[in-house]
Order: sequence, then C-alpha cells, then structure tokens
Amino acid sequence: MTARVLFSINDEIMAMFRSVVPARERSKTIERFMQEEVERRETQRDQRIEQLAKMVETDPAYAEVRSVSETVDAVAGEAVE
Repeated sequence: MTARVLFSINDEIMAMFRSVVPARERSKTIERFMQEEVERRETQRDQRIEQLAKMVETDPAYAEVRSVSETVDAVAGEAVE
C-alpha cells in the first residue's frame, strides 16, 4: 500500500532534484531517504535510552532511584510468588 503525501520543499532543491532524478525514480528515492532518516533517528534514540539507563545504573547521583527501584522489584517479586 502507498500513500500520497504533501510536503513543502524549497523550490531550488526541488528543481535540482527533478533535474537529476528521473521521474520514474523520484518516489522510491524519497522513500529511501525517509527510511534512512527513520533508521538514523531510531538508532540515536536507542543510544540515548541506553546512555540514560547506564547513567541510572552507575551514577552516584541516582543511588536513591536505584534504591527505590530495588524496593519496587522486591515487592513485585513477593507478589508474584
């Protein structure tokens, strides 16, 4: 399935794109650009989440957070048993 979308693109950029990318390849080229950007941003997001998790696990400033988390885990573990 495909969707038609409307984007605002600078006239000069669009003119250059049209001059170098054949009409039959434009949609696939833009789709590829979008997919690459989505993957890049997902990777950045995942790396940031990993960085924050490591910080919470190791940084002394988050000792209280770890303590609360361990208490919650202990209580949750008791409820499961």
